[in-house]
Amino acid sequence: MQSVKAAALILLIAGCRAVVPPEKTIALDQYPRGQVLRGDEWRWARRIPGGGVRIVELGVPQSEQACVRLGLLPRDVSEQSLHADVLAGNDEVASFKTSGPLVWTDRRVELGPQAKGQACRVRFRSKRDFMVSTCMLVEKPQNTPNVIIALIDALRADHLGCYGYGRPTSPHIDAVAGNAVRFENCIAQSSWTRPSVATLLTGCYPSTHAAVDRDSVMQSNLPTLGGSLNAHAYETHAYLGNPMCLPIWGTANEFDRVMHVHRTDSKKVGDDVIIDKALDALKECRGIPFFLYLHLVGLHTPYNSREPYNTMFGCTGITGCEENMPPAEDLINGYDAELAFSDFQIGRLVNGLRALDLYDNTVLVVTADHGEQFYEHGAFGHGGSLHVEEVRVPLIVKLPHSAAAGMVCNDVVEIVDLAPTLLELLGIPPEPRFQGASFAQVFQGRALDKPMAYASLQLEKKSAYMAQNSRTKFINNLAEGRETWFDLERDPLERQPLEAPATAFPGGPELVDFANAIAALETHGLNMLITTGQEKIGVVSGRLRGEGVNLSAGGSHADDCKVREEGGGVAFEIDFAGGRSMRPGGAQWHEIVQQESAQLRFSAAGDADLLLEIEVDGRPVSPSEIFLGPPNTPNHPQNNVLTLSNIVADSRAFDPLLLDRRFAVYVWYVPMPKTISDDALAPEVRDAMQALGYLK
Repeated sequence: MQSVKAAALILLIAGCRAVVPPEKTIALDQYPRGQVLRGDEWRWARRIPGGGVRIVELGVPQSEQACVRLGLLPRDVSEQSLHADVLAGNDEVASFKTSGPLVWTDRRVELGPQAKGQACRVRFRSKRDFMVSTCMLVEKPQNTPNVIIALIDALRADHLGCYGYGRPTSPHIDAVAGNAVRFENCIAQSSWTRPSVATLLTGCYPSTHAAVDRDSVMQSNLPTLGGSLNAHAYETHAYLGNPMCLPIWGTANEFDRVMHVHRTDSKKVGDDVIIDKALDALKECRGIPFFLYLHLVGLHTPYNSREPYNTMFGCTGITGCEENMPPAEDLINGYDAELAFSDFQIGRLVNGLRALDLYDNTVLVVTADHGEQFYEHGAFGHGGSLHVEEVRVPLIVKLPHSAAAGMVCNDVVEIVDLAPTLLELLGIPPEPRFQGASFAQVFQGRALDKPMAYASLQLEKKSAYMAQNSRTKFINNLAEGRETWFDLERDPLERQPLEAPATAFPGGPELVDFANAIAALETHGLNMLITTGQEKIGVVSGRLRGEGVNLSAGGSHADDCKVREEGGGVAFEIDFAGGRSMRPGGAQWHEIVQQESAQLRFSAAGDADLLLEIEVDGRPVSPSEIFLGPPNTPNHPQNNVLTLSNIVADSRAFDPLLLDRRFAVYVWYVPMPKTISDDALAPEVRDAMQALGYLK
């Protein structure tokens, strides 16, 4: 009997021991990072298995100012399901439970002087898997400069005091400009948000990143400013008041943390809320280099500023959203009142930086994605034209310790140039795929050697592009079939268009060549454009086979497209219906835009014959629906065969607005840019290049 009881006791003890959760030391980087959407926030995080105790070793702090930063998301639906303990040596510095189920909890735990030299670790206890976005030991503040881009949506340069405006709309921005370098002639690459912001973040022109129309998504696998900074130990945050540049559109995906800051009871969030988020992030991130992108929307319509700003400058209330648009004076009054409020928020940001002793060591950029038109060219708003009031934006760059304070640059620069410029300022190697050119030499007082700017617009019923230098500008309105030129020296507001050949204007031929070169970027290879017309088609799929056919880096401009290598070529599938249902307002924009479309690009040899098979919703596409070569002289395929040398065309001819509204497949080939061999150079040119070190 005693032996039975003893055996039972042994089993009981063994059973008790069996339920004790196992303790395991883990390395976070053994778990892959993935982007997690929770509520209105996207974060890159690692999923850690639960069911026990997980220990993460963080190292030995060498500073009395060291702290531990944690960002945690419990996956359980019960409250307080995840426990975290911060340990220094054998001492428990902090212990807490997460704030609630499926909610991010961010903690900054100061270790104190006693933790110096003690091994620091974090102990997690959770029955279920959990997410970790941040788990790091932060030492004393570093000397690496921080970066903040404060972009004010729809901000015209000429409504700021530092750019000569008569009203006191911007005392705080003006004060930043006094400590900064101000650029008089900065051109945005489009006149509405998504293409312009995508250009700012990628350093690429709209024709490359493809985020050009209401329902278009930014091309993946592009270089990004945030990605480059991430690779050099920067923590990156984006706080966005405008939903046009959220990760669902392909933009801002590279940031460690993206938050859509908005209200459900109002058409737009106040810029004070966005600055509140930024100030919280400053407190959280201090001690490591950070990059914050802040997208303020106070100046976007409707103009509904709060007290006391809502009575400034003769403002009489909410305006800018009426069906019958009010006079320009009323709109400008409301716009300026909103600007005064947004300007005050920039002042709060600067004060927050100073309070945390971060101002001197931060590169602070104040700029805009586009301007705003007040009937100067017959309309109100933005995204309507490429005239000066819509594409000229402020650019103010405050350097660390306010170096070069008060300098003014009158040379033409572009928003596409900002990413490479910031990397050069920070001493980070340039991203070779950036299409913009750094203007960092301006900060050393040297002149620029890139005197031209380019912008384009493909939005709903509008299709145009422009180029300008400091003296001359032309706008080619493709939708209207009209090209106009402006003498900016005599007519800086572009009120007196001149119809004349390019050779009649200073630098005119060079501007045309420049515009052609920008438009041709990243278009070489076999291009395919599928338009849907008014049909709400579902899935288009196909196969392209032949020698030399493969996936082109960054070659898909489709919203919801899958491309894979298959059987001596590639296969592709585009789910128009799926992409439309996932996008906010997708069904509505299907009726508004010229027609839904998707563009793909593949690498192919110029002398190859290819075989194309394509279906729409399961039926083979008729050869009469496939157009090969230039759209004005198209051919149809015979036996599904494509001969590349016979279908050479210019990509700008394939704007969906300019094509018939119907289901169609357009296929054309753009050869690689021609190159000149060293032997073909004239002797004097070869000698000059050799003297400059370009040739051996």
